[in-house]
Amino acid sequence: MKKILVAALAFSAAASYADPSAYDGFYVGLGRTQVRNDKTDLKWNPVEVFGGYKLNSFVGGELRYGQTISGDSKITNFESIYYRVESSNSVGKTYLIAGYTHIDFTGNSDGSFNFNGFSYGAGVGFVISDQFNLNLEYKVLADADGTQYIDKFTRASISTKLSSIGATVDYRF
Repeated sequence: MKKILVAALAFSAAASYADPSAYDGFYVGLGRTQVRNDKTDLKWNPVEVFGGYKLNSFVGGELRYGQTISGDSKITNFESIYYRVESSNSVGKTYLIAGYTHIDFTGNSDGSFNFNGFSYGAGVGFVISDQFNLNLEYKVLADADGTQYIDKFTRASISTKLSSIGATVDYRF
């Protein structure tokens, strides 16, 4: 799936041109992602909501929040703040995001985990209508050291990489 997304991103970037009159302003969205712990191969399917502001046609900022709804092992919450660089026209867009993420999750019987770190990704979007876009993206939520809380009094330092593939829909005001 990651190879398909990278190929779509490259094709979209090569086939499109940036339209400086593309819409800027506020947007909100909702999406579904699949997050994978690259070291233990655990997987979660959180729902995420986000909002952002495009300062101009190319640059903007974004806030995201997500969590899984059910399961023994779940992401209890993640919050991200991103700097977003975008190239868009009337057909689609390509974008890169870079920022910071805080994520908490629980393992089956391993206790709870907390990670903070650099987060980055790339995506491709397709215009559905004047205000709606469908986006496909790959991002690394955290590639960082974190803390495992085994019980109330015991904790350990660990490192991990949490990557995700997702689909979102956003609404541009």
